Amino acid sequence: MDIEKVLKIFGDHPDLASLAVEEHGSRVELSRFNPVVSPTVPVEPVTRPTDVPISINSATLNHQICSPMVGTVYLSPSPGEPTYISIGDYVKQGDVLCLIEAMKMFNKIKADKSGYVVDIHVSNEGAVEFNQPIVSIEER
Repeated sequence: MDIEKVLKIFGDHPDLASLAVEEHGSRVELSRFNPVVSPTVPVEPVTRPTDVPISINSATLNHQICSPMVGTVYLSPSPGEPTYISIGDYVKQGDVLCLIEAMKMFNKIKADKSGYVVDIHVSNEGAVEFNQPIVSIEER
């Protein structure tokens, strides 16, 4: 059986979906891949309601002050003294918010914007990571 001749015949007749040739006990079957195409059904466009209430987390609107380093946070200047800030306090740009101890050095973390303290994300004497939120301020 000449396989190349069978392939040529099959290739020359694109109208043939399949071809089977048997000769001297050998059988060759060829078939074309014809994917079934289903008819397209038109779909109506989806209309979106115009008056949908939107819930926005206020934390996403607040300005976050993040840690510039890895270290230990201190919310007051020394043990037993009041904290630098509390939730609800108004802070001005440049006010000290807390201290971060890193490599035996105490670094003052200052407010870069003015506003009301709405959340304190760290605890006194807790560990803080680089770029971890420390305080959220609502600008007004």
